[in-house]
Amino acid sequence: GTADNCSQLFASVQQCLPQTSPGEMSFSTLQTMCGCSSQLTELKACPNALYQSVAEMELQILDGLCSPCGLALGKLAIGSTCMKHDASGEGKMLLETLCGSECHADACSVLADCADGQVSGGMISPAQVAELKKNITEATTQCACSSL
Repeated sequence: GTADNCSQLFASVQQCLPQTSPGEMSFSTLQTMCGCSSQLTELKACPNALYQSVAEMELQILDGLCSPCGLALGKLAIGSTCMKHDASGEGKMLLETLCGSECHADACSVLADCADGQVSGGMISPAQVAELKKNITEATTQCACSSL
């Protein structure tokens, strides 16, 4: 019955969502996670309160991560040479790399895709995005993003 389906669904969601620490995250991990949202939506419809709350929480996170802005930030931030992560997983944008071929397009995507204050999901605050965009804009004055 429904309960069986739900426990199977929960198991498949757990397999779908990568069990990686933020430091080991790759962009393909992010894309995989974004692919789990339909299963999560189904899980949210289950009568089990635990499943519902897990699904609710993950969907909120994915909502932000999988938006154009979230993906642009992810591409720039994850496993790339454009950002340095310290042991705690805290990332710092390496602004001097943003004119380099590897980071420039991704940095420009963030400027293009992240409208001010428009980040959902709560992974990163609108203020942080605004600050990041300001830094990217300043860092790319020598190599301005032509499309903007």
